[in-house]
Amino acid sequence: MRSESEMFELILRFAREDGDVRVVVLNGSRANASVKKDPSQDFDVVYLVRSVAILVRNMDRHPG
Repeated sequence: MRSESEMFELILRFAREDGDVRVVVLNGSRANASVKKDPSQDFDVVYLVRSVAILVRNMDRHPG
């Protein structure tokens, strides 16, 4: 399993490398400072993009 810092780096690298990503938003329990940390918490990430169609078409260039 990837560490929290590895996951954040993956999320941000994706955003930096894709010119269509304008904003990255973390929401959910990880974004709430009053929620106790839990290793099984997921990452609720929203990418605001210039064009969803272009992003979907280019997904093959972003290894997951």
